[in-house]
Amino acid sequence: MQTEQINVRIDAPTKAAAEAIFSEIGVSTADAIRMFYRQVIIQRGLPFTPKLTEPQNGQRTDRQKIRKIIAASIEKNKVALKDLAGR
Repeated sequence: MQTEQINVRIDAPTKAAAEAIFSEIGVSTADAIRMFYRQVIIQRGLPFTPKLTEPQNGQRTDRQKIRKIIAASIEKNKVALKDLAGR
């Protein structure tokens, strides 16, 4: 069977933590990824339910950061529109 190569960038702590678990259960990273792909095919979707998590101890979630950026952008554009309207 012909194989394909995939390249993925992942942060070092996540990679190290996952590889430690793979080592404990006796599978390579490549085998774990193959298992993930096969489960996606078998289940015709992700083999887990993605969920948004609530912020912990005052940390902002990515969603909250995005909302803050959007709100700031809207305010900035309101000021720019007022300036244009005043001309």
